[in-house]
Amino acid sequence: MRQKVGTVILAGLCGVAHASFDLMLLASKTAESGTGFYKVHRIDPANGYYFGSFSVGPEVVGMAANAAKGELYTIDPNGFVRVFNYSTGERKSIFATGLTLGSDLSMSLDGTKMYAVNGTNSIYSISLTTPGAATIVATKAGRVYSKLTTTQSGNMFVADDSALFVDRFSSSGSNFIYSTSSSINPSMGPVGQMTINNSGIGIPPTLLYSAGINVGYHQLTAPDTFSGAGTILAVNGFTEFRATARSHDGTYIIGNDNGSAGTRVTALDATGFISSTFTYSGINGNVGRVAIVLAPEPASLAVLGLALGALAMRRRRL
Repeated sequence: MRQKVGTVILAGLCGVAHASFDLMLLASKTAESGTGFYKVHRIDPANGYYFGSFSVGPEVVGMAANAAKGELYTIDPNGFVRVFNYSTGERKSIFATGLTLGSDLSMSLDGTKMYAVNGTNSIYSISLTTPGAATIVATKAGRVYSKLTTTQSGNMFVADDSALFVDRFSSSGSNFIYSTSSSINPSMGPVGQMTINNSGIGIPPTLLYSAGINVGYHQLTAPDTFSGAGTILAVNGFTEFRATARSHDGTYIIGNDNGSAGTRVTALDATGFISSTFTYSGINGNVGRVAIVLAPEPASLAVLGLALGALAMRRRRL
């Protein structure tokens, strides 16, 4: 199904009380033609709505959202974090972390900090209450960490593409302790964005990640321990997978549509079956990082509705 744009979105916003609604933020992988700027696009992947985009400046190598504050955080290759109001696109602040070659971000459960990796054997914490330099919260000799995700229990999974392992770390106060590892299927490409699905009652959770032309997954034992090695999950309709994100009742798979130049977003339920899929033509497969806000607060919906109403009125005058 194709995206729904323009004034149709306003009608969709009016009906969100009667249907599931998520806000997905997709950072462009390459700069916009003619500007040199990177953008974040806003969509509702549950219903196929497109909410426009805003510029975020330089390349986004990691991204995370904080629903309680209505904020989006991006980190660039030089370790600068930019803070945006994700409803309006306003940049609120910018600060240095000291991390160069950063490659991923993940929000803590309480929203007071983010965790980051940057191609070394360390995992870092970035405070959002007193923004500044990142501090090391875990290390493992011989690893080169490129991606990570935080679990609903406060623990963490971190990927090393070169060693073909995903490592699990247990939370221990303000630090993390290595627990165990699970091997990555060697036929897959580099690990992309990772997430843990929203599993149903009595259904074991799953760790999923994009990996080039494949989606990798590791079956877990509740709440978040490995129960086997990684394998490949077949998802049709894509030429390349760019990211995964948690949904209300499963997972979103994001990548390049195989029938157009657009971006395809497919929702899988907790058992792995497809529940919906939409293609967004304005993004043109140009996705680098994704952040998700499940069931945004009414204030965010109101701001998005007002912005889209203004856009619709402007289009009528043109």
